[in-house]
Amino acid sequence: MFSARQRVITLTPLEAFRIYGFRPKQTLDWNAVASNSNLDFEKLIEYGISSDRLRTMQPSLASWVSARKIKHQMLGEFEDWALNIPKEVQMLNLMDCVEIATHASTQRMLQLGLDYTTLTEKYDMQVENMHIFRYTFSQWTELGFNFIDHSHIIDEQAFYAIFGITRQQGYFLFKQMLTKTVC
Repeated sequence: MFSARQRVITLTPLEAFRIYGFRPKQTLDWNAVASNSNLDFEKLIEYGISSDRLRTMQPSLASWVSARKIKHQMLGEFEDWALNIPKEVQMLNLMDCVEIATHASTQRMLQLGLDYTTLTEKYDMQVENMHIFRYTFSQWTELGFNFIDHSHIIDEQAFYAIFGITRQQGYFLFKQMLTKTVC
């Protein structure tokens, strides 16, 4: 069924018809997917090809993402598929990261290499736009937001708009976290 060396998968007649129409081929390879604007991961799943077969054909999640053949919001679903976005995917921007964050846990964001420092340094996230991620204070701390970053947000209203808590409450939570890690 699979030819890992050539990264070709054999198609059933129905899968071949859905992809190629009346002139079906019996196989599908990455080049055919990458060059066809009508094919993406979701469409191929819809055509009956399992994610395992697609993964065999193209094992690099970075290739799927770079070719825009997988939607960013789907990245949270592939927890067993390794990807370090800042190192492996060149064409993402901050809004792509927001889209990924909408569908991924903070743990998955960390697995994807999207921590607080990376979001601020590589994707130019500013304090003013942190609220678009809709993360709680606790989730931001999981991503690496720390007491020093906390002290840079001087405006009380901005702090509340981002985290839904006051600066004083944030200070208290940091103090609690510090107490737990020291004890």
